[in-house]
Amino acid sequence: MRDALRLWHLEAFDLRAGLAFVTTVGEGAERPCLFISPPGFTPEPVDNLALAWGAARARFDTLLLADGEEALFGSPREAAAFVRRAYVASAAGDGGDAPAGLPPPRP
Repeated sequence: MRDALRLWHLEAFDLRAGLAFVTTVGEGAERPCLFISPPGFTPEPVDNLALAWGAARARFDTLLLADGEEALFGSPREAAAFVRRAYVASAAGDGGDAPAGLPPPRP
């Protein structure tokens, strides 16, 4: 269900690790920041937006584009579902240097 008053975006994210900070779009005194991570991918509030900015300075990405515009989500749950799907899909490409046609390594 879309919240008519707020749109959300990924402030800082690492989709291969399944980590993301989600905030509301725009400026304002009250700008909640939520953290998403595996295994539950449940948005959890964080005390300070500076955590997201610090993650962006380290190794997280800061802009997710869809059709040339920033990707926006109608709710934190939609953003969390996107992060979860991207995280699960990224595991399919982690084959390492194994030649094609070989079976996957044993667990």
